[in-house]
Amino acid sequence: MQSFYAPGKILLNGEYTVLVGFEGMALPVKCGQWLDSWIFNTPPNGADTLYYQALDENEQPWFQLNVSLEELLPSSEISSEDKSVSDTFLKMLTMVPESFFEPGKSIRLVTRLEFNRNSGLGSSSTFVALMSQFFRLNPHEVQAQLFGGSGYDVAIAQVQKPLIFWKNPQGVHFRPWKLSSSLTQQWHIVFWGEKVNSRNSSAAVKETLDQLSGDTAYKMQLEKILSLTRDAQDIPTLETSLEMMQMFLSQLLGLETPYQSLDMKPVSQGLCKWLGAWGGDMLLVNKKILQEYPSIFKNKTVVAWNDWVIPN
Repeated sequence: MQSFYAPGKILLNGEYTVLVGFEGMALPVKCGQWLDSWIFNTPPNGADTLYYQALDENEQPWFQLNVSLEELLPSSEISSEDKSVSDTFLKMLTMVPESFFEPGKSIRLVTRLEFNRNSGLGSSSTFVALMSQFFRLNPHEVQAQLFGGSGYDVAIAQVQKPLIFWKNPQGVHFRPWKLSSSLTQQWHIVFWGEKVNSRNSSAAVKETLDQLSGDTAYKMQLEKILSLTRDAQDIPTLETSLEMMQMFLSQLLGLETPYQSLDMKPVSQGLCKWLGAWGGDMLLVNKKILQEYPSIFKNKTVVAWNDWVIPN
């Protein structure tokens, strides 16, 4: 057996704008997804087969598929609810060179999530990173063909450290980044329980972003705000930059901030920001917000940032 691991992710700043070449600041979390793999002799008179099973965070199967390696087709009927996942898996297999598959050998793959796949922490990106490791593929090419998007989440799954990510016509780029845990002691992540498809959400605003990225004034403002987050050495600068970015994007793209969505008034020295796609998945809040609006977060899963996020 051979095992691979990829951590989940959080995009702290640069949501949406990372799609059009601006920097994004992302960090891995302390939970992720595993891939266990076996390559074994196909039984006599049997067909070479790939057996894939996906387990959730409770080690319960949520998807499984058997594929004939001769034809790269399912060996049994696929239900309508599993079809999209099956199609994605089969499309990924078409990217694997034929030379990878050895005649007379079958493969068993089992992925094991450590977080809820609807949490927004990166079940798709960790899947891409893991399968790319096993099949020896370029994960960013796999990501582009299967899901689109910027690929920052796949970079996190690869590097497993905080990074600055950007993408331009020359390709995907990233470099190390550090966010001191002393700046995030009062931060909490709220798992909102409403899964947002970030790819659909991104597609809805990308046309507007493409236009804005060519405007020198807007570009300078965005780069300045992002640099404040990137280089922040104190809590006020860091938190103010995140709130500034959120307000700026809200005005430019017509998206609701969490204050608007949840009918909250901003709090002095408070921080309340969507993490990733706006409208669901996760919120970043600081202690001031939790204290001011306890009823809003009463029935939500709230965890301390420093308990979940890998800072360096």
